[in-house]
Amino acid sequence: MKYNCVRIVPDLENHSWRIENSIDKLERVETLTIPNAGGFYHYPETMEFSEARATLIDCMVKRHKSEISNLKKSLNKLLDIV
Repeated sequence: MKYNCVRIVPDLENHSWRIENSIDKLERVETLTIPNAGGFYHYPETMEFSEARATLIDCMVKRHKSEISNLKKSLNKLLDIV
């Protein structure tokens, strides 16, 4: 099975995000792959790029929301001891 890779990386110049897609020409052992909240997803070539991109973005958004929630809890605990 062949896998492609979508990456979402910071675009520091424009203070934004950049989406990159690469196509792997090598055969790999077929395996279940999941998106990584760090910004990459090796997805099977049978999956549409738009679906892989949306899946990765969803994963990253969930991680960001989780981190924000944890920071709010930590901030509230700090404010409680003041």
